[in-house]
Amino acid sequence: WDAATGACLTTLEGFTSTLSFDEIGSCLQTDFGTKLLHKQSAAGTAAVQAHSQHQDFEGIGISVDRAWITWKGKHFLWLPTEYRGQCTAIAGLTIALGCSSGRVLFFQWSGAS
Repeated sequence: WDAATGACLTTLEGFTSTLSFDEIGSCLQTDFGTKLLHKQSAAGTAAVQAHSQHQDFEGIGISVDRAWITWKGKHFLWLPTEYRGQCTAIAGLTIALGCSSGRVLFFQWSGAS
């Protein structure tokens, strides 16, 4: 939302249980990944750039259907049904998936390729 006008700037697909800004307010962190926020120099306020839903995600994430680990909003690693998380936590290049079986899976990437 634009605080000055009340206009909706963007929406997030699916249900997210985690939503926070990073330390400097340049990213919106969700359990699906990190969405970049861009500054509008003319208005002087922060706004989400209106591209497709997936173009402005950065780093590691999870698809809305929880079937894929994503990289920059694109499908990267398919997860068989028994390995799909019921809950997700992301920190940097690490993603943790809590499965309905009680298992917790950790995936960690070492680089940004």
